[in-house]
Amino acid sequence: MKYFIRAVKYFFYFIILFSAILGIFILLKMVEPSPESLFRDGWKSVGQILGLFALVAAVYPKIAYATRTARAAGDPSETGQALIALMEDRGYILEGRDGDTMTFRLSSTAGRARRMWEDRVTVTRTMEGYALEGPNKDIVRLINALEMKFNPNQYE
Repeated sequence: MKYFIRAVKYFFYFIILFSAILGIFILLKMVEPSPESLFRDGWKSVGQILGLFALVAAVYPKIAYATRTARAAGDPSETGQALIALMEDRGYILEGRDGDTMTFRLSSTAGRARRMWEDRVTVTRTMEGYALEGPNKDIVRLINALEMKFNPNQYE
C-alpha cells in the first residue's frame, strides 16, 4: 500500500511541476494558454503526457526507495546512542523506537514538504550492523557516515 501511495503522490507532484512550468511560460507570454497552441495534438497530447507521468510515477518509487545495510562494530547500546546522535547531526529526529527498530524523520518542515512527507528512515539492528530503509539518496549518505563512524580504521 505504501508503494501505491508513493506512486500517486509522485503522479500529482509531476502534474503540479509541469503545470507550474507551463504557467510561467503563459505568464511571460511565451506561449498561448490554449492546449491546441501549446501542444502539437492539443488535448490528445495532454492525455499522452498524463500517461507518461503515470508510467514514471509507477516506476519511480521502486528506484527512489531502498533498504541497505551498514556494518557497525561494537556494543549495540553504545552504537545505538551514537546512531541517534549521528542522525540528529544529519537533520533527522527520532520519531519512534520499537525494540531493535528506530524510525527517524527530517526535523525541517521545509525539507519534509520538499520530499512530499516521504522522508522517513527506518533503522533496524541486524547481526552485521544496521539495515536502513528509506529514500535511496539519503540512505547512501547515511550508510557512508555510519560506516565511517563505526569502522574508522577501514577508511584510513
